Amino acid sequence: MGDPKTETIVASAVQLAYALGLRVVAEGVEDASTLARLEALGCDEAQGYLVAVPMPADVVAAWWRSAAIAGRALLPTGSAGGEVLIGGY
Repeated sequence: MGDPKTETIVASAVQLAYALGLRVVAEGVEDASTLARLEALGCDEAQGYLVAVPMPADVVAAWWRSAAIAGRALLPTGSAGGEVLIGGY
């Protein structure tokens, strides 16, 4: 997220989501620096190639177990209050 205008849009979307009582999931996260910035802006969760590449459904359970064993915090998305998906960064 090197562009200041992009960061302003993302920060505004995160603030709006929280004002509406929603959780925020950043989609399309591909590198650690973007993830760190999104965390600083208050994103609750992230998905994208940094987390995992697309995989067949029958592989997900094994991937989930191996990620948990490796110590990565993996939490299912979803909440009673809803979510906002911020994508493509």
